[in-house]
Amino acid sequence: MPHRIPTRALWFAVALLTGGSAFLPVAAQGRCAPAPTALVLSGGGAKGLAHVGVLRALERAGIRPDLIVGSSMGSVVGALAASGYSAASIDSIARTLPLAEVFRTHEPRGPAAWGSRLPLLLWEEGEQGFAIQGASVEQRAIGGMLGEVLLRGNLLARGDFDRLPIPLRVVATNLADRGITPFASGDLARAVRASIAIPLVFTPQRIGDSVYADGGLSANIPVEVARRAGARRVIVSDVTELPSDTLNLESPFVVADRLLNWLFRQPDAELDATDLMIRSPIGAFRALDFSPGAIDALIALGERTADSALAAWRCRPEGAATTPPLGRLPAVVRVVDGPSADRAAVLQVRRALGLERTAPVDVALLGRRLARLADRELFKEVWLNPTGRGDTVLLQPTLTRLPRRVGGIGLSYDAELGGRLWAGVLDRHLPLLGTEASGVLTLNRFASSLEVTARRETRLGQSPFTPIARIDLRDTDMRRFGLDGLELPATQVLTARSEVGLERQLALGFRLSLLAAHESWRERDLVDERRLTRSTVGGAIHLQRLGLDREELA
Repeated sequence: MPHRIPTRALWFAVALLTGGSAFLPVAAQGRCAPAPTALVLSGGGAKGLAHVGVLRALERAGIRPDLIVGSSMGSVVGALAASGYSAASIDSIARTLPLAEVFRTHEPRGPAAWGSRLPLLLWEEGEQGFAIQGASVEQRAIGGMLGEVLLRGNLLARGDFDRLPIPLRVVATNLADRGITPFASGDLARAVRASIAIPLVFTPQRIGDSVYADGGLSANIPVEVARRAGARRVIVSDVTELPSDTLNLESPFVVADRLLNWLFRQPDAELDATDLMIRSPIGAFRALDFSPGAIDALIALGERTADSALAAWRCRPEGAATTPPLGRLPAVVRVVDGPSADRAAVLQVRRALGLERTAPVDVALLGRRLARLADRELFKEVWLNPTGRGDTVLLQPTLTRLPRRVGGIGLSYDAELGGRLWAGVLDRHLPLLGTEASGVLTLNRFASSLEVTARRETRLGQSPFTPIARIDLRDTDMRRFGLDGLELPATQVLTARSEVGLERQLALGFRLSLLAAHESWRERDLVDERRLTRSTVGGAIHLQRLGLDREELA
């Protein structure tokens, strides 16, 4: 059987045999000795978007690196560039994604079944029992976002980052010994998720038997990783903030931002005379500011800084603007049983992605389906783990379900009824027909209620609609006021409402419900004080979208 030469070894061998002439235009060889070149992208949170501007300048200068090494936010930009996206395309992706929404801290939020209620305390069932959830970024949304935008690169790599149009190394930190781990294989989105796991902002990422955190903790400017991979010359884009004495340390946001900068701050990398350092002056920006204005300014700043640095670099090649290679996608894709022992979950993913049978590769369609899967409250993590050779790619998903049981308590207030105490429970998988069931009890001086909802999620990928049933029982003391504005004795109203119908998850987080409803209520006649029972039958159409902070947007 013929022996396969690793791509990395072949790339390095070509560099040695040709003296690097394959990598730089002839015009550049007289100015500077040619050599295989790596682009090193540092971490820095949102400030890493300046790397996009640097990529613009490099393309315009005719420079295409032979290797990209990224740490933290640099791994996100680097993975997109290595996947064949142009700087303009990465710019568009950065402006399209809801970065400001998902990369901000949210208070604990309950499942969508509880509606817009925000719990003060939330318990989630885990391997060690129930744990209290704290405020955090929306990590499920971030995992889904990475899976979608890096899908093309994941399919091209098929587990080997040297198969990408530009070879890639993704740097993360092994929490066991704070060692540097340069990922060169595996699921691309999962490796990047490990590299951006900023402490206290993200939970660490488990891969195999190890747990990883942000690459900036061990190698925020991973020049040595690039050199070990065979690079003789490096171009560094550094967005690490320099120390400053002009800080408002009374602001908690400034202090949190400063802590992140300290985590990323390390001794300067040792560069040779032929290397290039592009250090964007990003002191005016915050590490977690993904607002549209900040994105615009950072990309423009990176481009200006890179243009100035390249103009003074003696090793700059004299070539035309480069167009990144797109790479050749496999022709067909199918899902097979992978590391996940939950075969029912793998079947759900297969159906959700429309891959119950081998199908042609459609990156845009598959990406949209992957994003919709992330919107549903089924899995905490979905990593595709593509493998294979030739024209076929096999997806061997690693899946982590959301906690099965959730409980929460909270307080809410409105101007009419005042303060309310509520408690909610959820079981995502009752043994009866795989039903998700939730209940919310609300207590108030004037109105108390019990709402019970059941829906089936096992039809995921089989039908666009999910059966749903809901019962809502309310006990309300109807407040009354006389013509003089004085409050009269309240009258009690008992209400029972039942709904049954179908529900469909739409794009952008919208949920459409088509329901048949029956409502009956019992109240006291205000004239003769008799108890009256009335009822009505009708229908209801609900279109709902909940923000990450559980604000009802529609």
